[in-house]
Amino acid sequence: RGDGMREHLGASVIGNECERALWYGHRWATRIAHAGRLLRLFQTGHLEEDRLVKDLRRAGVTVMEADPNTGRQWAVSACDGHCGGSMDAIVVGLIEAPKTYHLAEFKTHNQKSFSALQKHGLEKSKPMHWMQMQLYMHHTDIDRALYVAVNKNDDTLYTERVEYDKATAERLMKRAAR
Repeated sequence: RGDGMREHLGASVIGNECERALWYGHRWATRIAHAGRLLRLFQTGHLEEDRLVKDLRRAGVTVMEADPNTGRQWAVSACDGHCGGSMDAIVVGLIEAPKTYHLAEFKTHNQKSFSALQKHGLEKSKPMHWMQMQLYMHHTDIDRALYVAVNKNDDTLYTERVEYDKATAERLMKRAAR
């Protein structure tokens, strides 16, 4: 089950508007004890990643899940190791931009969340996911990202290409440093 404590401030949470929550979370002020049901939902998301990688490869996309230098998932680190995260993959060969490298993030959504994503797009409906990708792009010098979402209710897919927003990434890095 794990204790939920990270050694760093995660890129996945840096978009939280409450800096106090970030400060407390980074300093382990509150022990996070997720119920088994929620842990299974997290596991569903991880299991879906493998399926999406296979789907992308079948579509002719080159998917690099691991950093060849480490053999581990692609990772970024900032603020002397106090902030960072792990990307799901780096991809190249998308129909829209065949030669452009994209970092890739894979997420699962329930029906309500997925509908909002379809209606409003990533930045508006899931700003923390969008900001997470901005930090990854900032630290990899990759200026495009691919967001792939799966509706857990009916397996509908949503994809969105995201452009790097330097001003947002720099603002988030200042937040991480604070």
